Amino acid sequence: MHCSKTTFDHSYDSLKKSVNSDLTLTEYYCKIQFLVAKIKDSHTWADHSKLRTSIQNRLLFPFAIYNSGSNYVLSKSGIPEYDSFIGSTITKINGKNINDIISKTIVFMSIEGKNTSALNSTLQYFPFYYYLIDTTSSFRVQLVDNKGIMKEINLYGTTFNTFTKRTRKVVNPIQKEFTSKNIAVLTVNTFYNGDFEYKKIDYKKYIDDFFKQMHQNKTTNLIIDVRNNTGGSPEISNYLFSYLCNKPYYYFDYVGRKCKNTDSLKQYCSSPNDFMNVDTTKTVFRENLYCDKKGRWWNDQQKPKKKNFSGNLVVLLNGACASTTGHFLALLKENSVGRLVGECSHSSYYSNDASLMFKLPCSGLLVRIPTGQFKLKTSHFTYDPKGICPDIEILMQNEDFVSDYDRQLAEAIKQLNGQK
Repeated sequence: MHCSKTTFDHSYDSLKKSVNSDLTLTEYYCKIQFLVAKIKDSHTWADHSKLRTSIQNRLLFPFAIYNSGSNYVLSKSGIPEYDSFIGSTITKINGKNINDIISKTIVFMSIEGKNTSALNSTLQYFPFYYYLIDTTSSFRVQLVDNKGIMKEINLYGTTFNTFTKRTRKVVNPIQKEFTSKNIAVLTVNTFYNGDFEYKKIDYKKYIDDFFKQMHQNKTTNLIIDVRNNTGGSPEISNYLFSYLCNKPYYYFDYVGRKCKNTDSLKQYCSSPNDFMNVDTTKTVFRENLYCDKKGRWWNDQQKPKKKNFSGNLVVLLNGACASTTGHFLALLKENSVGRLVGECSHSSYYSNDASLMFKLPCSGLLVRIPTGQFKLKTSHFTYDPKGICPDIEILMQNEDFVSDYDRQLAEAIKQLNGQK
């Protein structure tokens, strides 16, 4: 959809010709990830866990960064002594302009279509991506601090494990809050069934109880926060949407797989028991895919809940909203439900998945390749290669990272208060 076969083949040929001697694992990973990133699909990537293991004792750049539109901001620090630099605008690392650095690292990121906001979710792991182009362990950094003063400072690095432990935020799969201003906030951090099972949360009951409480409290303003929700199970997102829509609707137009006979590929697949041949007696050939004829819930018209929410709705989104979360947001757009606030989502009305991991025989690297496509049934939706863009775009600003101010949530509350 976003890369022609000619372009892909040219990249493959060029990379193959560039190999003139043995490669380090880092060099080989860069070539493989550069190639699969050409597809511009968020479900297609080379697994970097083996590479991260090989460099676990290396000292990497100690900050995550965020693109606030025209500038790159130091958003999280992996070393406590450097917390005072959070919120500063970074301009150079080791004498190289930050824009040039980003242009060299972005080619290794599996960003979908022409999306740009997904860059911010990936730049949370900037130490790893910077290492792909500069393996040094000391850093001369030029920045503009929170008082507008240009500085040059020397930084030492940190290990990636130390960095992620300090910057990673552990959250519950779902949480709710009822404010005193007739506003309820439902934060859905995942649509993945396994996350709810692990936390022993009955997802459907949680959603039922939440909207029952909304009805009892006569709460008429709702914020649903799906920022950083990277997707999961379609039936999970569909259940939430059934409370937001007031008319029958369809979820998927089709779900199809590309390969009919997969026997020749099983030897390369790391989980061959999950790699099944297509049963043509139960499928119909459509869009060059083998699609289920019947027997799946998504083939049927979906019905809204009888006590669906009819108040004012604002949904928060950002560039980490991928896969099934893209479906959920596209359903909102398709049915003109609520207002979207934040940044463009990563994924949209379709996604490639049913992915399998293939093990490369010499390096042992795993490459994730989708074998199917999931496409919503839409009639009014207009596809944008940048993702699903908000009705009101709100980017985080430098000072937000210093004070931990949620500018996007504040805008959502402002929008709801303005409706009263």
